[in-house]
Amino acid sequence: MTALVRDGRRSPSVSTFMLAAAAALLALAWGLDVQGWLRTGLRPEDSPQGATVAALVSWQGLFVGVAAVMGLYALARLARGYVRAAQPATFEAIGLFIAYSAGQGAFAAALPRLFPGG
Repeated sequence: MTALVRDGRRSPSVSTFMLAAAAALLALAWGLDVQGWLRTGLRPEDSPQGATVAALVSWQGLFVGVAAVMGLYALARLARGYVRAAQPATFEAIGLFIAYSAGQGAFAAALPRLFPGG
């Protein structure tokens, strides 16, 4: 996944906004997962499953927070005019981190649902 388009047909700002939008969608998905678990009444102090779910959700929350900071960093670089298609390493790293965080979040959300506690 290349974050910035090098062929000159698109502006690097499009890729920057896509990274920021991906980070925002990651945060939205995490928020919906947290809200869903809170609605079930499953609390960490009540059962081992609750503690496991709380640990997985908290771990994913850490990655969501870092992805949000990275998305804001990308927007700040765009606002200051430091985004160039010739040097995409920073934005490729941000894109890879967000993609990894999304995959990890999907796994963390699916794991307790696929193997519910007794």
